[in-house]
Amino acid sequence: MTDIEIFRFLQNWGLISSFRHCPDCNERSTNLQCNTGRDPFFRCSKSSFRRQRLSVFKNSIFEQSKIPISKMLKLLYNFCCRRSVADSAEILELTKKTVIEVYKIFRTAIFQFVERKSERLGGNGIVIHFDETLITHRHGLA
Repeated sequence: MTDIEIFRFLQNWGLISSFRHCPDCNERSTNLQCNTGRDPFFRCSKSSFRRQRLSVFKNSIFEQSKIPISKMLKLLYNFCCRRSVADSAEILELTKKTVIEVYKIFRTAIFQFVERKSERLGGNGIVIHFDETLITHRHGLA
């Protein structure tokens, strides 16, 4: 997959925005541009003061990362497949520390999504019972 195909894929799944608002003129920009060796960006065509370059990663799980998007997508796949930090680090030639940090970002994003989208369980006359589950953290793994 080329970078632009990866970005279109991420947009189709809602992982990155398909538009941005220009901070100068507040116009909605959908003009996705890609230069070789750089991440695609939105360019505002109306802002005459500065032709703003607007990051496609703004407000996404990829915003804080300096890893190439192709590796981030592979890392996301590994995370979803519950692949260990050590395996992901070895396969993608990243440090364990980097993989741990990115996995934390993914977990935080999932937590925030569940918090926003969860519905209240139960109601009048309805009792919900949960079984106890032992959850542990193995040393050295995220």
